[in-house]
Amino acid sequence: MKVENPITTLKSQELFPSGIPSLDAVIGGGFPKGSLVILYNDNLAVYSDMFLKIFLAQGIVKKDDILLASCDTSPQKFLSELPQEGSTNNANDGFKLSNEPLQIAWRYETNMRVNATEISASSFSSSFHFRDRLPSVVVQSAHTECYPCQGFSCTLESLLERIHHRLNAHNHMNKLSSKKTVRNILRVGIHNLGSLFWQEAHCKLPDFLYRLRALLHNSDAIAFITLPKYLIEESKIICRCEHISDLVMELKSLTVPTNGIYDDINGFIRFNKISALNSLSTLVKDDQDWAFKFSHKKLVVEKFRLPPEMESSDQREQDHSTQTSCFKSNNKLEF
Repeated sequence: MKVENPITTLKSQELFPSGIPSLDAVIGGGFPKGSLVILYNDNLAVYSDMFLKIFLAQGIVKKDDILLASCDTSPQKFLSELPQEGSTNNANDGFKLSNEPLQIAWRYETNMRVNATEISASSFSSSFHFRDRLPSVVVQSAHTECYPCQGFSCTLESLLERIHHRLNAHNHMNKLSSKKTVRNILRVGIHNLGSLFWQEAHCKLPDFLYRLRALLHNSDAIAFITLPKYLIEESKIICRCEHISDLVMELKSLTVPTNGIYDDINGFIRFNKISALNSLSTLVKDDQDWAFKFSHKKLVVEKFRLPPEMESSDQREQDHSTQTSCFKSNNKLEF
């Protein structure tokens, strides 16, 4: 019998793919069941929408239930723009790793090499690209629900009631999981929570997230929320929202031209909070800089490294001092 999702040994925590294999490799294999995930929008809210679309597209491919809430745009239109599923065999996009020693970027010789093909093979996540859209027939045949419905107001209280009703109606609550005939989860996507179109005070966000997390931890569901952090003036509200959430990520896109250092990436992704799985110890934050790029119409998360000429090196300083001494010397060079 084939296992569709990995299960951790210590906490028996089931993990579900995000839709981006490289992101799953960073956070420990995927999103834990019952988790509350927050993604702070980038400057123009372009790439954060892509992350949310991939999360929903992964749910449709895996036959999961979908509930999308948005007051900024039409949820039906948002679902019609989901990316198409691609092949995981082309994860390297034409690049092949070689065991030959590096000649130019020799400073990277001691760094660990990451093979995108191995990540895709070991990941339960599909690969999606934005060259094409997910066929409308596939989206319409999936179990999707949009909020708000026509003629209804968009409030946090009514959204909670809608999510609770969806969990009970499709037997996603833990007490009703024995009645399920299909092993799936409910993927809740909330687009731009806290924007001006929600017409809700920002002080209500921590209470809403707290009640939502209580529902998620007692059900087979995952919530992925994009949030415009720059619109929330009070830092204590942000701090409370992060404390309630299980996973918090922040995007910073590069909208202005750079001097060539950041030409290969589209922005940085910061992991403000990651759930500690498979361990009883406290989580130690990674001090590495993580970046994301839109390569070949795909979103990829990777470690950011400066080009060799931008790094400090003892060898370069030694070479520079040798060259300087040669120029200052009046003696003839002997070969």
